Amino acid sequence: MRNQDMIDQLPVHNKDLENWLPVTASRKAKWWYSAFHNITATVGAGVLGLPFAVSQLGWIPGIIGITISWLVTLYSFWQLIDLHEAVPGKRFGRYSESSFSSPQHNASLKSVIPPVISANSHDSKDCSTLSLAPTCTKISPSLAHALVHYVTLNITPQQTFKEISVSLRVLEKKSPCNFLVFGLGHDSLMWTALNHGGRTVFLEEDKSWIEQIKKQLPTLESYHVSYDTKVTQADELMEIGMREECKVVEDPRFSKCKLALKGLPSEMYDIDWDLIMVDAPTGYFDGAPGRMSAIYTAGLMARNKEMGETDVFVHDVDRVVEDNFSKSFLCEGYLQEQEGRIRHFTIPSHRTRLVGKVKKDLLTSATWRVGPQEEDKEKFNDGKLSVTNQPATTPMMHVPVSWQEGLQKRRRWRRLPH
Repeated sequence: MRNQDMIDQLPVHNKDLENWLPVTASRKAKWWYSAFHNITATVGAGVLGLPFAVSQLGWIPGIIGITISWLVTLYSFWQLIDLHEAVPGKRFGRYSESSFSSPQHNASLKSVIPPVISANSHDSKDCSTLSLAPTCTKISPSLAHALVHYVTLNITPQQTFKEISVSLRVLEKKSPCNFLVFGLGHDSLMWTALNHGGRTVFLEEDKSWIEQIKKQLPTLESYHVSYDTKVTQADELMEIGMREECKVVEDPRFSKCKLALKGLPSEMYDIDWDLIMVDAPTGYFDGAPGRMSAIYTAGLMARNKEMGETDVFVHDVDRVVEDNFSKSFLCEGYLQEQEGRIRHFTIPSHRTRLVGKVKKDLLTSATWRVGPQEEDKEKFNDGKLSVTNQPATTPMMHVPVSWQEGLQKRRRWRRLPH
């Protein structure tokens, strides 16, 4: 496969980088170019220090040492040449891509999946009991597909093994669940498989990349998202995020904060997400959209959840934007773990707190209404207490019939108003 063909398969936001790099932009270099680069790479402090080293070791030990070094260097060169085109028809222009083509690297990916294989194997139709004896060997189709896909894939994953393990530990406890991922890539099938039986949705900025991935993995659920921000606006957006309108916990669609993403598919706002992964949009150059809005919206969705906690993961926190925005809008107090370039936050629902505060305020100021009217009997017979507060009216507490006698005594004791 030609080098340009390989570049054409990349997402749009990576093509510019690949075309700009001299090693991938052209394959017209002459043999003397390579010779020159080899000499400049080899001749350095080590070579210049050889005379002194030989004078200290002596001629025979010195020659033996030089020979051993030469053999190691020759072997390393041979390995690099062999890995450069390890797969027929493909050229690996990066060290990471070359290493990923090796069986040892592919084998390491298998160790990510075993805990989930044993868990999902019992969910198959052929497994009726969870006996101690491993009598079932059938795994879910999605997991089988993922295993085959990644064992035969020769592209470096976006996260390291240790970074993936952070999310895996949470998925082992919560899956099947609702999992929202900002970003679509070669690791997307893995996330879907690890959340077998749940719903995993991917939000991607590049339409052409979505089409390309869907051709390879048509079962993935992904949607296009547009961003109107740039990395160069990060400082300005950080100041905006500190304003009062950005501190209000509400549906992102109705937020007055400029950081909130309002253009997502409406269904995304209606789902209570158990996990949110922020690994997009692009943020490694000034003209990229950056992840400012994605991080803020992830935090807002988590806080606006009806109840419970949301696990939020942010990747590439070694970069300034991801580092600052994750700490500011996901709160350092909610930080559970950081491994490499990924951070794990556990954010509790703030809607529950707000509802509790509103009810408390109403309970302390509402007029006590004891005894239902005829039309309200069904409403009060369920034995629940409720508070209504219509606009321009006094808050009213509705008390179940079964509570009336006790509340009459309690009201006199507390001297609550009628």
